Amino acid sequence: MLAVVIFVVTLVFVIWQPRDLGIGWSALAGAAVALAAGAIGLSDIPVMCHIVWDATFTFVALIVRGAGDHSSAENPARGTVADRHL
Repeated sequence: MLAVVIFVVTLVFVIWQPRDLGIGWSALAGAAVALAAGAIGLSDIPVMCHIVWDATFTFVALIVRGAGDHSSAENPARGTVADRHL
């Protein structure tokens, strides 16, 4: 039950982002509380990393890939064919 409460509170902070608190900080705080409260143990950390590594890698790759993209408003040459005057 304790783990469920920690998860729900963490999820609320991740979605709400009070005072522009980043989702990473909220997730880190939730993980620290779960570890300190004994809801998880240190031996659970490698297991969780093994479970979520591929999704995390994909998420980071999308962020890195998106950081290089620019909208057509910033760079008209990258607009669609319909945007260009032929």
